[in-house]
Amino acid sequence: MNFSYGVIGIVGVLAAITIGFIAMDPTGIIEPRIVAEEKPVACTMQWDPMCGVDGVTYGNMCMLNAADKKLDYSGECVTDSKSNMKPCTKDYRPVCGVDGKTYGNMCTLESSGISFDYEGECIVVQPKVEPKVEPKVEPKVEPKVEPKVEPKVEPKVEPLPMTAIVSVPAGSAVPGCDDTNECYLPYETNVAKGATVSWINDDSAAHTVTSGLPGTPDGVFDSSLFMAGAVYEFTFDDAGTYDYYCMVHPWMTGIVNVN
Repeated sequence: MNFSYGVIGIVGVLAAITIGFIAMDPTGIIEPRIVAEEKPVACTMQWDPMCGVDGVTYGNMCMLNAADKKLDYSGECVTDSKSNMKPCTKDYRPVCGVDGKTYGNMCTLESSGISFDYEGECIVVQPKVEPKVEPKVEPKVEPKVEPKVEPKVEPKVEPLPMTAIVSVPAGSAVPGCDDTNECYLPYETNVAKGATVSWINDDSAAHTVTSGLPGTPDGVFDSSLFMAGAVYEFTFDDAGTYDYYCMVHPWMTGIVNVN
C-alpha cells in the first residue's frame, strides 16, 4: 500500500512540473546560440603596397582589408625616427633653407629638419675677388756673349781596306736568307781601288759568285761553280759598284763598292 502511494506522489510531481513549463512564455525559452562561421578572404600576391594607420605595410588593399585595418596612405610605410613624416612628392617647387641649400619643395625641406628661409632656389652670392696685381718685373738683361768659334776639324777619313772576306753562310741554298740580305755575309762590302775580295763557301752546297743581276750576268767576274770549303778571289782595279749573285740560287745577291 505504501509503495502505491509513493508512485502516485511521484507522478503528481512530474505532472505539476509539466503544467508549469506549458504555462511559461514560449519566447522566454533559451534557445541554443548559433555562431556564424566567418569565411576566409583570399587575396592575390600582387605587390601594391598600402600603409595602414597602424604603421604596417600591407601587400595590397585586399590584405589591408583582410587585417581589418584602415588605410593611411598608398605606398610602403615610411618610418622616420625624427618626424615620422609621410613621403614627399617629386613636385619641384624650390625653397631655400637656412643652411643655404635648395630643396625640391617644402615637404623635402621639412623632412630634412631644416628651417625655411625663402621661396625659390638659393641665391649664392660669390664674394668679389679683386684681381691680384703682380709686381712688374723688369727683364734681366744678360750680357751678350760672343759665340765661341770652334776650329774646324776636318773629318778623318779612314782608308778603305785592300782586302775583304765574304762568307757564303750555311743554309743559304734554301730561300729565306734574301728576306734579311744574309745570303752573302756581309751583304755589302766596301773596299779601296785595287783591293782583293775573297769569297769562302761555308755552306754544304755548291755556289757561284757571278757579277751582274740575277739572270743577266755582265761578265766582270765569275767564280763558276765552287764547292763547300772552296775560296774564290777577285781583284777590283776599277772603282764602281758591283752587283753579284749565285747562278745556282738566284735569290742570293750581294754588292761590292770600290772607291
